[in-house]
Amino acid sequence: QETTNAMFKILASDPDGAAHSLGRGAVCWSCGYCGLAKDPEAKAPVCGACGADDANWLRVLADKKQEVPWIQAKTLTPEEAAQRKQAEIAAKRAEVK
Repeated sequence: QETTNAMFKILASDPDGAAHSLGRGAVCWSCGYCGLAKDPEAKAPVCGACGADDANWLRVLADKKQEVPWIQAKTLTPEEAAQRKQAEIAAKRAEVK
C-alpha cells in the first residue's frame, strides 16, 4: 500500500518525469511490493524489489477507463543519494540564515 499511495501522490503533483520512472507496474506475491517490474517487456513480471517471479502485472486506471503507466521516484545511485542529501542540508542551512 505504501508504494501505491506514493504513486497516487506523484500523479496528483503533476510530475515532470525528470525525477520519476514510468513503466508497467507489478504486484509481488512473495514480498508484497507494488512497483515497476525488473523487465517491463517480459511476458511474466519479475519483482522489482526482491526479484521473485511470483508476480502479476497491474493495470492502473484513471477514471475507471483510461490506463496510465506506473510512476515512481527514480532509484538513486549511492552517489546521487549523497548529493541529494547534501543539497537538502545546504538548502536548510540557507533557510536558517
